[in-house]
Amino acid sequence: MESVGDYSCHLPSSDEYSHTSCYQGAVPSYAVQASGVEDVQAAIRFANHYNLRLTIKSTGHDSMGRSTAPFSLNIWMHYLKGVEFHDSFRPEGCSADVETSAAVTAEAGVQWFEIYEKADLGNRTVVGGMSGSVSAPGGFLQGGGHSPLSPFRGLAADNVLELKVVTPDGNMKVANPCQHTDLFWALRGGGGGTYGVVMSATFATFPALQNPVGVRLLATANTNSSFQSLLARFVELQASLSDAGFWAGYSYISFNSIGASYLLPYISSGVDPKTAAESAFEPLKNFIDAHEDELSLGIRYDTFQSFRAWRNFQYNCDEGDKSTCTDSTGRYLAIASRLLPKDLLKDDADAVAEAFMQILSDGVDQIIGHLVAGRAVSRNKGYDNAVNPAWRKALWHVIVISRWTSEEACAATETSRRSVVTEANGLLRSLTPGSGCYLNEADYNEPDWQFSFFGTNYDRLQAIKQQVDPHGLFHCRNCVESMPLQSQVSCGTWI
Repeated sequence: MESVGDYSCHLPSSDEYSHTSCYQGAVPSYAVQASGVEDVQAAIRFANHYNLRLTIKSTGHDSMGRSTAPFSLNIWMHYLKGVEFHDSFRPEGCSADVETSAAVTAEAGVQWFEIYEKADLGNRTVVGGMSGSVSAPGGFLQGGGHSPLSPFRGLAADNVLELKVVTPDGNMKVANPCQHTDLFWALRGGGGGTYGVVMSATFATFPALQNPVGVRLLATANTNSSFQSLLARFVELQASLSDAGFWAGYSYISFNSIGASYLLPYISSGVDPKTAAESAFEPLKNFIDAHEDELSLGIRYDTFQSFRAWRNFQYNCDEGDKSTCTDSTGRYLAIASRLLPKDLLKDDADAVAEAFMQILSDGVDQIIGHLVAGRAVSRNKGYDNAVNPAWRKALWHVIVISRWTSEEACAATETSRRSVVTEANGLLRSLTPGSGCYLNEADYNEPDWQFSFFGTNYDRLQAIKQQVDPHGLFHCRNCVESMPLQSQVSCGTWI
């Protein structure tokens, strides 16, 4: 559902909506289907000349609707699909003393599942999103970009070697460590839709994973008190997994149930993969076994031929039907998130579990924990970019979700559910003073969003924004130096 106020339009095509009125809503009035840099430059110059609101969309995965706006001219990047792998890449304009590295350059419309497929054929891995339908160079990367490979190799923004971007003056610039360095810094973590239109990004690539290990589990409890105890031990598990290796994973928590999937991408030579995995999960298993009257655990350990094979397994992917190899989209939901530091999980797991129980009691449908930080993400040195500094101390990126259906009352439901997640997330904010959240998966009404999204980087980002876009051509909700905007996406977030 896209809407402004009460003027809305149901996006699904079905008999249910065939006789309802449909309005423009937040859908842009006009769009340019970009087929190259010249189209983007022409759109920017046109918007500048006629003082038009300009938006940028590649795949449109944005929980705040930053890629769309009412009465705007939209630059649609989806069909820019060029991909090139490099055995030895040196950023343009850099001298010979700058080391080369294996890399891949992806144009603005390239999606992660497309890169994974090509990388797999070349025995390479790339740090990209779990969601394969997201575009690689778009808001994902520009917001930081977490990955199941992040504990091993860092965030996506940490692995960018070069960006080509059309800035608000209509000029094409190459941003890398050797030229346009402020722009290069800002585009890696300072948020999408703010500094220009990224035409392509070049990412470092790495050798293929050798027999990565995957773990799936389902833990349940038959009472609320036993579930809270289980939650505390599960919270502690995240910290112990990070201590044990480059573990990453995703957990789905609802009342009395925890489902989770994990990846161990690297194991030291001579160590048996299954033994390493069983050892890592032994504390949780022993706790559940000791309370078998109240708790149960199903767990399986698998090895895979590659990262892509592990990822496809998570989606029950059928190689004969590529549509099964990526995530579904089109859901009504409100979300909020928080980055939880490792020390909190390790030293005060009981407080986190108590907060989770309260959150689930207050109308939140699900809590999703992303073990995508720590290890390589925490290594500040060498990562000179605009990624929220809270990522460097965090271990668990936690999202709270409230869902509803198209049959429910639209405007009232949306307002109510957004209030629910904002209030629920307040419990996590109170546990993590000085931390922040991931701006790509954040509360639409995040309090003090400048600090929560960007931390101490905000002032520098603001100065760069004023330099490259002095007339504010690019502005979006809760983006650096953007004017206040009215609520423009109603009746749910479609991602």
